[in-house]
Order: sequence, then structure tokens, then C-alpha cells
Amino acid sequence: MRDAARVIVQNDQGEILLVHTTKKGRNRWEFPGGKIDEGEHAFQTAARECEEETDVQVYNLKFVCSREILIDDDHWKITYFFAGFYEGTPKNMEPSKADIVKWVPISEIDALPQIPRLLIDVLRYHLKGFVWPA
Repeated sequence: MRDAARVIVQNDQGEILLVHTTKKGRNRWEFPGGKIDEGEHAFQTAARECEEETDVQVYNLKFVCSREILIDDDHWKITYFFAGFYEGTPKNMEPSKADIVKWVPISEIDALPQIPRLLIDVLRYHLKGFVWPA
């Protein structure tokens, strides 16, 4: 099993920061994040990957949930966090992996093409104030 971490970043207008991933021919929207490096904690990964992908620094990460899923026939455990606050203006820092980094109104997330259903479920659950068990 591979381990990854992602972070939900919400601005003052209630929009969520998303990355449109094109790596390996993909066409999907995701929260910023990526693979956990050896010796790294999931919250460190979420913060590091967010900055590497979007140039946004996140702080005071709060655990939301962990879920196991299959991606391209690989078994992944993905841990999700919510950023208590952030600094920076989003920009695409990894054009070889993604083509768009932007704030998306929550009301428009369902309509995005190829957004994993799990992300929508995680976001809704968090916004209602719940935390899933690990």
C-alpha cells in the first residue's frame, strides 16, 4: 500500500483550492497533496506538497479522515487535512503534472469533470463539522 496526504484549503470567500491533474494522462481535480516520503508525517506531506504544487503555505492542519482507495490499480491510503489558515497566492508550480490551480466555489465542485467522488464526500463531511475515524 502507498501512502499520500492531501489538504483542503478554503479562502475567505468560501472557495476551495483545487489542482487539475494531467500527469500520466489524467484528467481530474484534486485537493493539493501527494505521496508521503519516508520518515515524513502525513501533515508534513500535505503542507509540503501544497506549497510545491501551488506556492501556498498552509498552517494549523486539522485531521479530517483517512481512506483507502484504488488508483490505477494501486492501493493507496490517503489522509486528508483541513488548513486552519494559509498564506500566498495560488499558482501552478508544477506544469508537468497539472495545468490549472484555482479557487473553486463549493457550489461548482460537483460540476467539475472527473473530480473523484471521494473528494466531494470528504469536503461535505468536513464542512458539516464531522471528523471520520482514522
